[in-house]
Amino acid sequence: MDLSELVSTADPVVNARTVASRVRWNVTGSQIFTDTEFEVIDDAKGIGPKKLTISQLGGQIDPVEMTVEGTR
Repeated sequence: MDLSELVSTADPVVNARTVASRVRWNVTGSQIFTDTEFEVIDDAKGIGPKKLTISQLGGQIDPVEMTVEGTR
């Protein structure tokens, strides 16, 4: 999908800035996740939350680094 298709099918769409990021192990200690917290600056489409957190598989907790193929 291109950007216009993503926007047309999404609800809501927000303009946000990163306010915090942290890296953590999952509860079993077998995977690393990076949690990034965003503060919404503006609603571009619909009405979104004022803050949101995106959790992504991967990150680095010295000396262990976990990457996901195709994300770099």
